[in-house]
Amino acid sequence: MECFVDAHYFPLPTQGNIYSVVNLQQSNGKNKTLVATLKRKIYSCEFIDENNILLPVIKEVPFTYIPTGAEIISIDAFNRSKTCDDFFIGITIIKAVWLLSGSDLKMHLFREDPQNHTYCEIEAEDIFPEFSRLPSIVFWVDIKHTSDKERRLTAFGCECGLVKIFMVDITKNVLLLNISNQFDAPVSRVSLFTVKTEPVYTKSSVLGRLKEKNDALNDGKSHRYNLLVINTLQPSVVFMDVVDGEFENRIILPDSDKYDIALCACIADVNMDTTKEILIGTFAKELLVYKYENAVWILQGQHKFSHSVHSINYVDITGDGVKELIVVTMLGVQIFQHNLLAVMDKIKLRLGHITMSEDHR
Repeated sequence: MECFVDAHYFPLPTQGNIYSVVNLQQSNGKNKTLVATLKRKIYSCEFIDENNILLPVIKEVPFTYIPTGAEIISIDAFNRSKTCDDFFIGITIIKAVWLLSGSDLKMHLFREDPQNHTYCEIEAEDIFPEFSRLPSIVFWVDIKHTSDKERRLTAFGCECGLVKIFMVDITKNVLLLNISNQFDAPVSRVSLFTVKTEPVYTKSSVLGRLKEKNDALNDGKSHRYNLLVINTLQPSVVFMDVVDGEFENRIILPDSDKYDIALCACIADVNMDTTKEILIGTFAKELLVYKYENAVWILQGQHKFSHSVHSINYVDITGDGVKELIVVTMLGVQIFQHNLLAVMDKIKLRLGHITMSEDHR
């Protein structure tokens, strides 16, 4: 956290929960953050450039169709256009398709009906065979696709403590992998991720075309996916290379069970060293930052907040090309900007290391 400085804070009139924040990526490359509260209030947070000064703008976004007395349980959104801002925002029951876990031990799938301008429910198992015969209520789902869009990796955690991972051949709608692991308490979050950040290539570039071809040929295993599992009573764990190694390589995140229940997580390269960190928010108002070094995850730092941490996001909300850390607590939103001096020192250190390596060769 020494890489960040406080940029802005705004309070919430009532509390939200771990599903009440969503990022809106606009067509101009900038981001807005929507934060919902239980009592029907939704706020937009963004930064605008006024005379070369970045100013935070917080606005309440009216949703008149939310029934009186209703409580917002979750919010999500997607932009259906690639050239303009045409956002669909789903509140509570509505995610290009929306998946909703129900207390009836089923995953409900909603798809847009363009003719009637509504959403209708269709059978989830027709498209997602991995959601058949669920053992209990699903608390969290994470889905990744291979670059050729022919395979889908799905992980979910259940109220009964079961974690399952599937690989699905999308073209044939058949399961290629089905593995599971049982925990002794409900699983509140699962996240599939790679440790290293990916270089950004345009599809028109030579490197971009070579990368796409390579990813398509290697059967979807160009990325060694790891799985973060947050348990409500036990320490959080990471299963490394979970597709090939299944659940054998298990690493416990140290002290992750010492700050009450872990509520949320974010996996991002927050210190800009090309290796992602794990950030975990807890009910005990603590933010924990873990770093992968020498084949283990270490607790690199932590930060204390005034309320329990409900959500963490890492996006460029100021539009300057550098991402900000957005932490949503029970009664407020804290935005952290990178400390530019610290970032420049890290870049200089990395450049010096690269130069020394090249001289050595």
